[in-house]
Amino acid sequence: VEGFYVEDYERDTLLYVDRATASLSSLNIKRDGLCLNGARAQGAKFYLREMQNGELNIKPIIAKLQNPNSKSEFRLYIEDLEVYNLDFHYTTLKPRNPEYGVDYGDIRILNTDARIENFSVVKGAVRGDIKRFSADERSGFRVDHLSGVMYVYQGVIHVDDLAVKTPYSSLYMPRMHINGEDWLEYKEYIEKVDMDMVASHSKISSDDIAYFAPAL
Repeated sequence: VEGFYVEDYERDTLLYVDRATASLSSLNIKRDGLCLNGARAQGAKFYLREMQNGELNIKPIIAKLQNPNSKSEFRLYIEDLEVYNLDFHYTTLKPRNPEYGVDYGDIRILNTDARIENFSVVKGAVRGDIKRFSADERSGFRVDHLSGVMYVYQGVIHVDDLAVKTPYSSLYMPRMHINGEDWLEYKEYIEKVDMDMVASHSKISSDDIAYFAPAL
């Protein structure tokens, strides 16, 4: 497939994939869901943004997938997913425009190279075993390697056995659990979102910390 395009409900780009290939492992979609042995995406763009009503542009789509009145539930399974040169952009209605570091209201992640095994999306819940991930944030922060077992659903982000390497730091977290009731609570992250994290055998450079907390 070339030039695959998905709009959000305000007719802006949600997802664009320059080129994608996939191989089916099951033809019985009604019984098994959409099952793929492998999938490759190159030159993808994923634009996550806050709409005027305060919700993320992907929320109405997820709500459709989770509709309890639907006669069928959306299920996608990919044994081996590879992504090359992904451009991810997250914007809010009020970007912070800091002089230095990551703008939490306008995040741009470029040059993403990733491989995920046992990837699944079942009624909005995303799971996968991240084997390889590298990317650059436009602030200058870079991840050379990231791996871990992820679960993402309705404000919950869990990554177990998380290993991260940057040019200056090495981090290992047996458990990184971030728990919100929904994604809207992330606007008041300190007050409403709980974090349960354990780190060991790690070395964190102040050069990396500065991208996220310049005042320190």
